[in-house]
Amino acid sequence: SFKLYSDTPERFISTLKNKNFDEFEDTDELIDKTETNIESFNTYHAIMQSGGLYLAFENSTLDILNIETYIWRDMRDDHVRHSHEIRHGKRFDMEGRRVDGTQPDNQYFNPKEQPGCRCSKFIDDETIRKAVLNAKI
Repeated sequence: SFKLYSDTPERFISTLKNKNFDEFEDTDELIDKTETNIESFNTYHAIMQSGGLYLAFENSTLDILNIETYIWRDMRDDHVRHSHEIRHGKRFDMEGRRVDGTQPDNQYFNPKEQPGCRCSKFIDDETIRKAVLNAKI
């Protein structure tokens, strides 16, 4: 087992290329996999940052429109976490508290607040239309 610390992908890969790894049969394969992992890591963080910006924009918009609740929607596939699946179709406030029934668990969070979450806040068209018409902008 080894640890490498670096502030850029280029320095990390350069360090890997200059190391002598006896335990690996094919160093080129290790380097290729590492480069792919770094690209995936950077893509993941770019998505997380843009998701955070989207979430901030969405929350600000809903606040301006005075929309206080939403219905939780998950992606309805095999990748949805159990803690998100049990929220699907239920109404929550903007603090992640269940509005129309018992809290599914002791956790309070909203869609997209947890890493990799693909869930969304569903707000029906009529509610949005009324909120837009009544917005004090």
